[in-house]
Amino acid sequence: YLPNCRTLKDIRSKPLHYSEEVSTLLLNKKLDTTDITSILSNGDVDFGNSDTKSNPCKTYLIEGEIHGKEAVLTVKNCRDKAQISTLTY
Repeated sequence: YLPNCRTLKDIRSKPLHYSEEVSTLLLNKKLDTTDITSILSNGDVDFGNSDTKSNPCKTYLIEGEIHGKEAVLTVKNCRDKAQISTLTY
């Protein structure tokens, strides 16, 4: 049971909140919640560039693919929620 799987499972187990930037992408149909779910299920956590020591929320960069393009989600993983902060292609 690798750290990547543990981290993604922990994030998926919490209510997801979206930043204004990500909410705008969802509203404009440039992004779908299934795209986010896919990255949170199959993505790779970039532990080297993530801030795993911060309090109260740890910040993870999760790499995956959306519509055939490489994408990186920035997720703030707090005790009781996970916030999708940014999405970059």
